Amino acid sequence: MGELYATNMATRASWAHSRPDEAPVTGDRGTAGGVVYRVPVLDHYLVYAPLHGLIAVVNRAGLDAIGVGLAGGPVPAEIAGIVRVLLSPGREPTRIPAGPVRRPLFLGIIPTRGCNLACGYCAFGDTPDTSGMTPDTARAAVDAYFGLFNGSSDPRREIHFFGGEPLFRPGLVDFVTGYARSIADREGLVLHLEISTNGLCSPSRARFMGEQLDTVVLSIDGPAAIHDRNRPAPGGRPTFEQVMRTAEIISDSSAELVIRSCVTQESLPLLLSWANTLALRLRPATVCFERLTTTSHSEAAGLRAPDPWEFARQVVAASRLLQRHGITAVTSTTDTSRIVATCCPVGQDALIVSADGAVDACYLLEDQWRRKGLDLRLGRLDPATPALVLDTEAVDRVRAVAATHPRRCEGCISHLHCAGGCHVDHQAATTDSGYDDLCISTRAITIAQLLDRCGQADLADAWLDSGSDLHVSVLQPADLLEEMAP
Repeated sequence: MGELYATNMATRASWAHSRPDEAPVTGDRGTAGGVVYRVPVLDHYLVYAPLHGLIAVVNRAGLDAIGVGLAGGPVPAEIAGIVRVLLSPGREPTRIPAGPVRRPLFLGIIPTRGCNLACGYCAFGDTPDTSGMTPDTARAAVDAYFGLFNGSSDPRREIHFFGGEPLFRPGLVDFVTGYARSIADREGLVLHLEISTNGLCSPSRARFMGEQLDTVVLSIDGPAAIHDRNRPAPGGRPTFEQVMRTAEIISDSSAELVIRSCVTQESLPLLLSWANTLALRLRPATVCFERLTTTSHSEAAGLRAPDPWEFARQVVAASRLLQRHGITAVTSTTDTSRIVATCCPVGQDALIVSADGAVDACYLLEDQWRRKGLDLRLGRLDPATPALVLDTEAVDRVRAVAATHPRRCEGCISHLHCAGGCHVDHQAATTDSGYDDLCISTRAITIAQLLDRCGQADLADAWLDSGSDLHVSVLQPADLLEEMAP
């Protein structure tokens, strides 16, 4: 058979499930039909079983031996540990919720759809601030949300602020923060408050976020020339220095700082130096790199989506640099620390309330998801009761959007971390026509990250630079071990 090669096996990872109480440990031999992935990496194979927390690198003889062992045959000693783990009880995949909405993922509050920036790729800058949420609507939404948990022993509550730019209505953010904290303090609850913001605010407002909120997701796209092109104020006024000042204030506070950077083809060559700036100038807990999604706005602004292959190489390099500083680096579809059924709020019973009382599953503009043929409306807020009146059929319909993935996704090594990406923007994931650019970058980054976690960074680098071998690995149509050709 030749020498078996099983190096630096990493096993029993501690996954952070979105809803761990709905992912019970099973007592069967293997789980989810024995989900084991294998991907060729030069003259090796990456073997990955996410529900068992197993990553290993083997040669072809070792891979064949794993197949024999899973079928009940004898295996060499070098492979026995891998087979033993794969035949042991693992976790069930995280499931889409079912039944009445009793434990929503979070309450989303949209104080306004208006925004004080004119980002080149975003529709919100064209949205007039005509109907901000009133305190009465906000109070009713918070009361209704807390009321859903009546009788629950779960003490955790989460409220997220979205926009437009939520700080365009700072008084509403202040009101919800104070009101929700007063209820949590009175009832002995653990409240998590989070905001997604562009950071274009006064120092006093930045200090408020650092002192009163738990997580601040702040968008900065790169160094000044990049950020000011992508995210100017109306009239083209630069915003980088003011936003970085906000980030520094948050960084020095008790709040968790998450930096979100939208990456374009123009900013891609600067990604590593930008990561170094973030590590030295700020202390974010997490940096999230996201590929530009091409829109009519981005095309009009002359912004281009990054090459998926080079995006993967640059993100891997930037992630390693950040991790050396103790900073987590992710993209929304490549966070291998979690097992998900959907990588966004859709399908996880998030309840997002707009100024007019509409309750949706998605924080994007209604026009965006309706143009894609999606109806993500869940119901309405009844301020008189107060109650979140949810349409049962609508809840089931939205859950079905998140639960339906094409066969290609189910055979992909990234499936349990990506789950098809954004249900609105990643429409290509609903076809079987092949991998699009998001799929390519997701798969390449995921494989490289798993190799890193297995102590094989040098192998990952050689593979990323290999050209044709890289393309063969990333573009193979199915990664499941059981579908491997003899």
